Amino acid sequence: MDPPVTTLTLFQIEQAIINVENEKLQQEQTLAAFWEHMPPVEEEVLVKRIQELRDVIRALEERRRALIRERELLLIRAASIIRRRPGANN
Repeated sequence: MDPPVTTLTLFQIEQAIINVENEKLQQEQTLAAFWEHMPPVEEEVLVKRIQELRDVIRALEERRRALIRERELLLIRAASIIRRRPGANN
């Protein structure tokens, strides 16, 4: 039998999504500030730092999508378990 989907698990996923969204926002703000106030450094260093920030933002976006998929799968599994219970209205 499948383990029950708990509110705690869904809560943890929601918290992880919020954390990822906050981290992504911070990285986007850092990138914007970098563009507005470019430090006097060599172009190669600047390009590398901007690319690093973009890579982190992309990774955070992918993590958020994965967490949302995980949340959806847990909700589907929970609905399936509830439907299989004796006396459930199908």
